[in-house]
Amino acid sequence: MTLHSNSKRAVVLAFDDRIAKHSVRVLKSLSRHAALTERVYILARDWRPWTREFYLRLDLPKLDIRIVDVSQLSVVGPIKLLTHTTIASMDRLFIPDLLTEEERVVYLDVDMVTLGSLDPLFEMSLPKTGLAAKPSIAEKFSNLAALIEQWCPKEFRNPLQNDLPRSPALETVKTFNSGVLVLDLNSLREGRFVEKTLGYAKRYGVPDQLAICLYAFGDFGELDAKWNVFVGQDAPADPHVVHWAGRQKPWGFTMALRQRCRPTRRLYMNEWNDYRFDYRPFREWFHSMAGRQSPHRNSWRRAVLCGNSAQIAP
Repeated sequence: MTLHSNSKRAVVLAFDDRIAKHSVRVLKSLSRHAALTERVYILARDWRPWTREFYLRLDLPKLDIRIVDVSQLSVVGPIKLLTHTTIASMDRLFIPDLLTEEERVVYLDVDMVTLGSLDPLFEMSLPKTGLAAKPSIAEKFSNLAALIEQWCPKEFRNPLQNDLPRSPALETVKTFNSGVLVLDLNSLREGRFVEKTLGYAKRYGVPDQLAICLYAFGDFGELDAKWNVFVGQDAPADPHVVHWAGRQKPWGFTMALRQRCRPTRRLYMNEWNDYRFDYRPFREWFHSMAGRQSPHRNSWRRAVLCGNSAQIAP
C-alpha cells in the first residue's frame, strides 16, 4: 500500500478506534502552534464508520489532515505488546513505505500535546540511519541490553542477542523513546528500515520501540528533552512537547487517581485540559446517515482505499 503526495514534510500519528477519542487533543495543540499549514497523516487501524466520519470532517486551522487506512497491514509474529499499547503502535514501522514521496516526517504519539512549533525538528541534521529521538532516561530502559531484558520475550532473548553485532557491548548502546521521532524517509528506505524492524518483530516478538532501537543500534540524533518531556520524570525550562509516557495516561486521571498519584504526574494537566474537545462521533455519523446537518459538518478531504494503494481524493 503506497500513499502519494506532493508534500516534502509532514506530521504522522497512528492509532486505532480505542484511542481515537483521545487523539483530538494532540491535533488541536498542533493546530494552535503551527506557523504554516501542516500536512498531518493519521494511520487509522480498525476504525468504526462513525470514527472515520468524524475525522474526515474534522476541520482544524492550519492542519491538512489525511486519513490512511492501514487495517489491511499486518505484523505476523509472537509480538509482546506493552500493556498500555495496542497493535496500532506497530504501524509507525510502515511509514517509509507508505509515504513514498515525503522526505522528512515527525511522528507523534497521541498521549501528548505540543506547546510550540515543530519547525526546528524539520530542519535538524540527522545521522545516516535517518532518525532522531530523545534518549531514554530511566536506567532500566537506557541501553539495549536492559531494553531487551525488559521487552523481549524470554524465549527469544538469547537468539536475538546472538543475531546482533558483538561490538560494541549491548550495555553501552544507547536507546530512546519512540513517542517523538524525527524521520528522514529517504535514509530509512536506503537503510531498509521497514524490512529490518518488521524482521525483528516477526522473529523475536519485540514491540515497535525496541525494534526501532535495534535498527538504530545507538546511531541516532539526540533530541533535547524539551521535544519529549516525560511528565513526572524531567522538567526542562522550555517544554515544546509534553508526553505522558508509560501506563498512566492523562485521560485516565480520575479525581481519585489524582489524589493518589505523585504530584509530578499531575503536571501539565491544565495544558491537556486546555485542548478538550466535544467528541461524539456516533452522533456525527448518525446525522450524516440520516441526511441531517451535523454541528461539525465542514468541508473535508477523504482517503479511499483503491486496490493495494491508499490515495487522497479531494
